[in-house]
Amino acid sequence: MKLKQNEKILNLHEIAAMQLKNKDLIKLSEQAKEKSMLLLDEQGISSIALALSRTLVDFVQHPEKIKA
Repeated sequence: MKLKQNEKILNLHEIAAMQLKNKDLIKLSEQAKEKSMLLLDEQGISSIALALSRTLVDFVQHPEKIKA
């Protein structure tokens, strides 16, 4: 019985190894990098927009802060 379990486990490892070989890991890692860079860019733009909006709200609420 233990031999059959070991054979099943070995077969699963072989299947997993074949699936990994079939995938282009470099391509997948490059895609992940591109996605993370896009998210980082979007986060940066959002942060700048938030800072600008807070500044504008502050100037509208306290116009005395604007020096001519």
